[in-house]
Amino acid sequence: MKENKLVLEMLLKNKEITRQDIALRIPKAQRAGVSVLDVLLQDRIIAPEKLLLIFHKEWGFEVYDPNRDLMDPRSLSLITQEQAVEFTIFPLNQSDGGSLILLMADPTDEEAIRSLQQIAKKRLKILVTEKHCILRLIHKYYNQNPVSEEKALYKVGQTNSINEEHSIVALVNKIIEEGVSRGASDIHIEAYSEKIQVRIRIDGLLQPLMRLDEETWRGLVTRLKILGECDIAEHRLPQDGAFTTRVEGRQIDLRLSLLPPLTVKKLCCDYWISINF
Repeated sequence: MKENKLVLEMLLKNKEITRQDIALRIPKAQRAGVSVLDVLLQDRIIAPEKLLLIFHKEWGFEVYDPNRDLMDPRSLSLITQEQAVEFTIFPLNQSDGGSLILLMADPTDEEAIRSLQQIAKKRLKILVTEKHCILRLIHKYYNQNPVSEEKALYKVGQTNSINEEHSIVALVNKIIEEGVSRGASDIHIEAYSEKIQVRIRIDGLLQPLMRLDEETWRGLVTRLKILGECDIAEHRLPQDGAFTTRVEGRQIDLRLSLLPPLTVKKLCCDYWISINF
């Protein structure tokens, strides 16, 4: 692992670490094949937030804020997953001026920045964040494999009631995270006689996300009613609710609308559901 001595010297200058801290961790870093800075972070000798503050205070880099700095999946086409892992970066979005906004764990790595400029063929704007945050984003967004309407039904495992409940919770989280990551304005969950489908609205157009089997659908309805503080025993009247969740550190406020079959004639069971961001 490449060692950035400039960062270590800056941490020494700011009295965040000592030379003894560095010396004691050189053998461990060599055995693990990582940098001394990685070991200092792992051992909590330097707190991640302190390192980000150093990058901001000493070099002027802005710190990534998931509530402000939104992700645009189209930026993934500019950097491959292998390149993102190699340089420990994540292509977040593109500015109005056409610059590619990158998340970096070490924004002082000029060699990496020059290489990335050649790869993306764009000016770069660097935001700094923790390494584990970048790796989590890489894993999540580059490995996305949304289930389209034409693919197999999404079925919750039914080995026991506890596993089934956990799977329903995970499914709701998956649907909401998918909507947020793809910039959807709302999510529609519809149960027709011939199919039960989930669609998300992007740029005004509804796009298929996945299909559900009937038992999974009913579990989904119950879970959303609980989140929205609706009456889970009520199946005949329209209901509205609201709840808040967090996606990649951002607080997401959602409005929930449930319309029963009497209101929407084509439905086969329970509700037509709309979730608005």
